Amino acid sequence: KVAMHYSGVGGGAESEGGLRTVFLYLVGERSLGADVSWLSQFEGEKEMLFGPMTHMQMVGKPRVEEGGVSVITVRPTVSQRSRTLEQVERGRCEGLLQLGASLVSDVRFCVRNHAVSELCKDLVERQGVAVTEEVEGRDASAYNDNVTYRDTVLRLIDVSEEGRKAVAERVREEGVGRRDRGDREGALEHLRKAIAVTEELCANDRARMDRLAGM
Repeated sequence: KVAMHYSGVGGGAESEGGLRTVFLYLVGERSLGADVSWLSQFEGEKEMLFGPMTHMQMVGKPRVEEGGVSVITVRPTVSQRSRTLEQVERGRCEGLLQLGASLVSDVRFCVRNHAVSELCKDLVERQGVAVTEEVEGRDASAYNDNVTYRDTVLRLIDVSEEGRKAVAERVREEGVGRRDRGDREGALEHLRKAIAVTEELCANDRARMDRLAGM
């Protein structure tokens, strides 16, 4: 009755035009707000306060009551897992950061697998910084534009490819350096590693593969 009164029906507060609307809340054990009736300036009114990130789920279809009031039934859903607007806006940005981290992780795993982590440590770290800067160089909201998002994905792939080639080249150069210093066994070991790293990280670089095979 109080809600109907304030909607402007039955001599209550006058509406400034438009459809009068009342929301009917269905509450349960998992969607019960805090009782703040004791704070109300209107004695006898039952008031409840819902926490941040409370969503309202519409139940059934709106109905029109006597007097032309639209009644919409909703059920509050309180979930601490719900994302804030800022988190939603950063969603694509976070996805790009994860893509960049995944690309770098592939390289890190490869150099560790072939025992050249220390040799290529600075290159892997530099690649990690490069992909992060590529993403965070723009405001998170910029990635809500599909063209910007697509171009950034392609740029991350390019940055990754450049980093992978640098790693393969570093291992090859180590092999060549050992050969020039007369360390035949060490040269052979690193050239084999260079071939393996190149096959794993730069499979499409045919010219690089042919050069390694020739050595």
